[in-house]
Amino acid sequence: MGAVPINNRLPRLLLTLAVALLLVACGSPGSAQIGLQPGPETTVTQAPKYIAAADFNADGALDVVVTNQVTNRMTVLFGNNGSSFDRALNFDAGRVLRSVVAGDLNGDGCADVATTDYLDSRVYYTFGETSSSGACNGTFGQIQSTKVGARPVDLMIGNFTASPGLELAVASTGRIEVLGQSAPNGLIDVILASEYQGARRAIAVDLDGDSFDDVVTLRPQGAPIDRVSVFLNGGAGAFRFVGSALADPGALDVVSADLNLDGTPDLVVLSGGVTAAPNQYSATILLNRPELRDGKIVGSAAFDPQPLLKISCPAVLNRPPMRCFPHSILAADLGRDSFPDLVVSFHTLPADGSSVQTPGLLPPCRVHTPFRSFARPGVLATAITMGR
Repeated sequence: MGAVPINNRLPRLLLTLAVALLLVACGSPGSAQIGLQPGPETTVTQAPKYIAAADFNADGALDVVVTNQVTNRMTVLFGNNGSSFDRALNFDAGRVLRSVVAGDLNGDGCADVATTDYLDSRVYYTFGETSSSGACNGTFGQIQSTKVGARPVDLMIGNFTASPGLELAVASTGRIEVLGQSAPNGLIDVILASEYQGARRAIAVDLDGDSFDDVVTLRPQGAPIDRVSVFLNGGAGAFRFVGSALADPGALDVVSADLNLDGTPDLVVLSGGVTAAPNQYSATILLNRPELRDGKIVGSAAFDPQPLLKISCPAVLNRPPMRCFPHSILAADLGRDSFPDLVVSFHTLPADGSSVQTPGLLPPCRVHTPFRSFARPGVLATAITMGR
């Protein structure tokens, strides 16, 4: 999956695992609490927006790379035993960056970094380097780039062709392009392109169990309604449109997780459109219909819509009344209980309309049981404070 976007008017990044208290009480019979202690803030370049994680220096602790929506600066923050970041590495690429991914793109065992430039229509990338002993050391080579389709909006990393290793896929205006290494120089270049109608968000996930990552796009540009569109990959990196589903108005982000634990990836679409009540939003749940193929259960890439999950944040929380606005959604097994959990990030503003953002954390709830066993569909999920 690509980078998870977070918005912040302050140039600060909160340590991800320490954002708020998660209440395990959303439609599940057994309630519990997971206490996450706030971690130290780390200053980065103004307006951080996209983030990806990898172990760049092979020390066993996850590091992160952050891009922002104001400058062309990328920042790598090196993790310190999962409790803090102990140093930062900055480098510049392009002009207006729209996404960031991290993974081993050249097969040397070290995590690399790639990002897209919306104005220059290029993908910029840098390969992680090794020390004399052959170990990944957290340094990076020269920034390189390749031209892609006009106005790239999202970047994905995954297994898109039969070639060994990971590749990039970029969603541009009218094209999904797969980028792989072009021998013998090892540079990354466009190797395949498929036509489509455009998107504001794209993720890569193997929907049909063939070991090749497919592409899910959100909200074709200019469409009167919000849609989730599915493009299956036959293994050659050429994507075939197979259908779409409606999403609640104001679709913002899409994430994949096996919500009903049937072994197939499902989709959750976060929406932030106009609602009947302040601070009330929704998520569209699309369950991947399973099928039996070659003796095993796999996804069909045909989706069954479920009742909307209601998402809300409190109107008052240890401060004056506020309004909240959702930005992104993440799926992960936070409770280590094999059940997928959902976390949504919000930015908050005073309810009186003033331009000053107030600090504070919102209390998330989490999806604790398989989706089909919900007594009442619903999830509260919020994450971090967004400036002041």
